[in-house]
Amino acid sequence: MDTVKKSIVKSLDGLEFGLFPYLSYLLQDLWEIGASPEIVIKLLKESDVVKKNSKILDLGCGKGAVLIKLVKEFGCQGHGIDALPEFIDEARKRAKKYKVERNCQFEIGDIRRTVDQLEGYNGVILGSIGPVFGDVKTTLMKVKKCIKDDGFILLDDGYLSNESQLNSPIYLNEAETLKQIEAAKMKIVQQEVISSEFIKKSNKKIYTHIHKRSLEMMEKFPEDQSLFEGYLKSQEEENDLLENHITCVTWLLQKNTNH
Repeated sequence: MDTVKKSIVKSLDGLEFGLFPYLSYLLQDLWEIGASPEIVIKLLKESDVVKKNSKILDLGCGKGAVLIKLVKEFGCQGHGIDALPEFIDEARKRAKKYKVERNCQFEIGDIRRTVDQLEGYNGVILGSIGPVFGDVKTTLMKVKKCIKDDGFILLDDGYLSNESQLNSPIYLNEAETLKQIEAAKMKIVQQEVISSEFIKKSNKKIYTHIHKRSLEMMEKFPEDQSLFEGYLKSQEEENDLLENHITCVTWLLQKNTNH
C-alpha cells in the first residue's frame, strides 16, 4: 500500500511525490476539485434518496464542496474525511460560511484505513477520487459495508470506449466497468453522462489556476522547477484523456438484492 502522501499526490494527478508539500498552495484557488456538486445534487433530487435525517459520508471529500452544498440543499447530516489537513481546514471554514457547520463533521484521516470502521450511513459519495481502494469492484465491495441495505453509493468516475486501444492504469473500458459494478452486487439506479463541453470548461478553469500557482512556485523554488513543470504536464495529459478518450459519468448505485 502506498503511503498516505503518495496516495494523495496520485489522486490529484501528480506523478512526483516531492509535490506533496506544495499541493495545498498549488490548489488554493480551487474549492470544487472533484465531482460537480450541481450534478450530484441533481441526481439525488431526481432519485429522492436523501431525506432530512439522512447521514451522508464523503470519502476523500477534498475541501468539502460536494458535501457542504448537499447538506445545504437537503438539510441532512454530512461526514467528510480527507487526508490533507489543509483541505479539512478549508472545508470547516466553508461549512461555517454556508451556515451548515452543525450538520457537517469533517475529519483528517486515511480513508483506506478508516473505511472498515464506518457503517450505518444512508449514502456514500466517491467523488473523482480514482482507484484509491483498487479497481471498481474492490472499491464498491469495501464501501458498500458503510451503507444501510437501502443506502446508495454515488460514484463519479469514467471509462474508456470498448473499442479503445489505450492502456490506462486507472480507467477500464465500459463493458468491464459495468461488469465490475455488477460483480460487486450493485445496480445502477440513475446516471448522468457529463458533457465534453462541461469537462473542457472545468478543466480549463482548474488548469489556469494551477498554472498560475506553479509559475509562482518555480520563481520561489527554482531548484524544484522540474517538479512543477512535471505537474503541469501531468495535468495536460489528464485533461487530454478526459476530454478526448474518457466518458465521464456520475452513477447512483444501490445494493442489488436480486443477487
